[in-house]
Amino acid sequence: METCSSRSTRLAIYVIPGQGDSPSGALKSLHARSRAARECIDGTLDAIEATLCDEPYDFDPRLLRNVLLGDASAAVPVGIPQLAAFATAICVHRFLERQNVRLAAIIGQSLGEIASLVCAGVWSVSDGVRAVLALNAAFQPFAGRGGMTVVAASQAETLALLDEAAHEQLVLACVNAPRQTVVSGPHTALDTLAAFASRRGLKLHALPIPYPAHHPALWTAADRFHDEIAQLPRSRFQVPVYSAVACRRYADTDDLPRALADCFTKPYHMPAVLEHSRPAQDSIYIDLSMTGIMTRSIKAALPDALTYSPTRETDSWPFDSNHAETLQ
Repeated sequence: METCSSRSTRLAIYVIPGQGDSPSGALKSLHARSRAARECIDGTLDAIEATLCDEPYDFDPRLLRNVLLGDASAAVPVGIPQLAAFATAICVHRFLERQNVRLAAIIGQSLGEIASLVCAGVWSVSDGVRAVLALNAAFQPFAGRGGMTVVAASQAETLALLDEAAHEQLVLACVNAPRQTVVSGPHTALDTLAAFASRRGLKLHALPIPYPAHHPALWTAADRFHDEIAQLPRSRFQVPVYSAVACRRYADTDDLPRALADCFTKPYHMPAVLEHSRPAQDSIYIDLSMTGIMTRSIKAALPDALTYSPTRETDSWPFDSNHAETLQ
């Protein structure tokens, strides 16, 4: 039996990222780790597929499973990475929940706020899927009209770069770490940014996101998304959730559909929300991304923080040592 008789004493803080991660084979290693992991992943994907069968959806519901378990080509249609990021976070949460990992808080980043609300008990898995589908539908008219570029610079340096480029359609969209930001805008504007960045010796790379998210121009998408999710039933928070866009903890009285819609048009600031949610000294940040992309941001903002990426570090277990033996 792959059960745990003693609870871990170390508290966990989930960090659930937004878009820009790679879904191909993201759950393959964790799925192969143990029977407990396989059961949690398969059960969660079964539930997600059942919802996809009942909703307007353009692809075979099993495509998501095939992508995450490495049984599909690396090239995936627009919209699948977003569903995959959501599914990965929920699968990992179910696995950690089964192992009696004690959850102290959740930090949600943009798209990751949807999974955060599911993990916190506010939404069901099915309603989380519906929210992701609504997000994809709202972004669809903007596909191909812009993108997002990572800048290896501080917030101040990036703002200075934007001032120099002087392109009104470029905005600071994200602060991932003390020396990593993201700029959003149309493709031609991002080309202008690249030229000015080269003169300053700043490194850039484009994210695999086909639209300019976290941009004020997307207000129509934000309103469409809000209207689609406004009637989803909700429960009270079972775990505190912190928003990287709002830079604060959500309350049961908050207008959550409007708060999530703000993720379309407003920037997020990871170092600030990490600081707001600093836990007890022995707590550990659990990176619920597909490829461990959040670990670097956490370490950059909080160098002494303990971190763990279940999808990448499948040969280790950062909780009690007796428990580790039951997972191998």
